[in-house]
This record gives sequence, C-alpha cells and structure tokens, in this order.
Amino acid sequence: MIHMPTKSYLFNFSYARRTEEIPFITDILNHFGNEDLTGITMFINNNPYHLEFLLLLIFEKKDIDFDKWMVTHYPNKKID
Repeated sequence: MIHMPTKSYLFNFSYARRTEEIPFITDILNHFGNEDLTGITMFINNNPYHLEFLLLLIFEKKDIDFDKWMVTHYPNKKID
C-alpha cells in the first residue's frame, strides 16, 4: 500500500458570523469534493466561554490546485 502525503488546511472562522461561511464551504465542496478533498471536518464549540467555529480540510493530492484556487477566489481568507 502506497501512502500519499497529505496536506491539511485549518480555517478559524468567526462563531458569530458562521452562517456567512456557507457559500465558501459550498464552493469548496463543488470544486474539490468529488475526489480531490479526502477529508473535511467542521468543529463548532458552543461553550459560552470559548465559542469557536473551525473548518479542517485534508487533501492527499491537488493541494497545489487548492492553494491557487484560494489565492484567486478567496484571497482574504486566512488559513491557520
């Protein structure tokens, strides 16, 4: 079995404006969700002392395409 290198992207979004990220997430799934994106996880922490909304994307290939796509379509999004 050959193990492909993976690359992960973590987005730390505003919990208060989390619904504003739906078009961004939908766009990712439409462009990379078929075979390129091998994992996606949304973490929502509703603890009133530490509200969080995180999005984790995992690619085994085509991560360079994702990098270029992000620069072109979402240059203001910060990847942690």
